[in-house]
Amino acid sequence: MNLAIKPAPRLTLPAEWYHQEDIFERERQFVFARQWQFIGPLTALANPGNYIATEITGWRIFVIKDREGELRGFHNLCRHRAGHFLDDGQGHCDVLRCKYHGWVYDTKGNLRATPAFGEASWFDKKDYPLKPIKVATWRGLVFVNLDLDSALAPLGAHDVSVPLVLGTPLSVGSISRARLRCSSAFVSCRRYK
Repeated sequence: MNLAIKPAPRLTLPAEWYHQEDIFERERQFVFARQWQFIGPLTALANPGNYIATEITGWRIFVIKDREGELRGFHNLCRHRAGHFLDDGQGHCDVLRCKYHGWVYDTKGNLRATPAFGEASWFDKKDYPLKPIKVATWRGLVFVNLDLDSALAPLGAHDVSVPLVLGTPLSVGSISRARLRCSSAFVSCRRYK
């Protein structure tokens, strides 16, 4: 008996896409670095000096509330030797001091002090600010975009109604008043699909 085999529809990505380095790097560069990424609740940044620090597929970043109440985001790397400032998580920090050589930045990303560096005529602190990232809030949530030149519309520009969840409609107010009841440690892994 000769039965014709019908091609099955493809229901998932090809298996090799789950573990190939080049696929991961393309997604890292073209998806995670160019799209808005959620990093935490706005309530975690209620006071000046409060921060959220995390990693997005290998890029260490943080968002901090400055003394004027503005949210500012930066790569979590000192411009001197790429040491980091803040450990992952939420907390409070009045001074951004590199853990490697102690360079000090203000919450606007300006280099303020270079302990034990000495004076050099060719060195100007203005040339070494922290590398910024975009920060936006939407419905009480904080998002970042690593691509400063991104043409993506700001969050909320194309807002849609929030669907029913377990039969209860969500409103903008209910999301912004929500409190984080538990948290999970997210493990950065290459097999994430």
